[in-house]
Amino acid sequence: MEIEKTVEKNLPLTPDSAHISVALVMGGEFGQFADPLDWIARKFGLDVKVDRMQLMESLAVRGGGTASAGRAKAEALGNDKKTHFRLQLLGRCENKPVGLCLMSFHPTRLSIKMIEESATDIVVLNGGTVLGVQATHGASAQTLDGLAAEDALIRLMPINIFNRSYFQSKIALIEGNRKLRVIDAGDALLVQLVKPWLFYDVPSSSRSRKAEPNLLPF
Repeated sequence: MEIEKTVEKNLPLTPDSAHISVALVMGGEFGQFADPLDWIARKFGLDVKVDRMQLMESLAVRGGGTASAGRAKAEALGNDKKTHFRLQLLGRCENKPVGLCLMSFHPTRLSIKMIEESATDIVVLNGGTVLGVQATHGASAQTLDGLAAEDALIRLMPINIFNRSYFQSKIALIEGNRKLRVIDAGDALLVQLVKPWLFYDVPSSSRSRKAEPNLLPF
């Protein structure tokens, strides 16, 4: 489909491209499928909105035709014709669907510090809605290869801010990992990689397999 070719050609949302990923509970103030994407852009101070017509066309092709489908997925460009948005329903939290929202950005527009501050505010001030935020500036000359692992407990990006109440079981398993720097921010937890890896897959262990299953998308 032309819509898919247009979006993919613009900028793929992969670990080596700059993007922000937000997991949140759908519903509430998000009356329409596209609402969370515009909300995220606004929270990070970006004056861009998703092309809703393109998003719904993508949903019809890739998501089975309805936003209520358990694995519905759609993507579209922003009204600036540069920003790449994606929204996918993954899992449930407190019997409500969880949406994984991704948005590309140009690294010069958002510094790492700006992302960390905005993401922490988003998690702390929207504790009943936002489960966590992950972000990356993508690959650069200083970036090291990502540390991939089969059967990983969780994939961490260079910037990770988790809602403590939803990720307590996983937080307990990653604290003490020497590849990570964990900063307590009250209701949120900031997790950074100690080296500039593209990403880090936290390996599973016998201890983690005994933890309660977590259906959240990270």
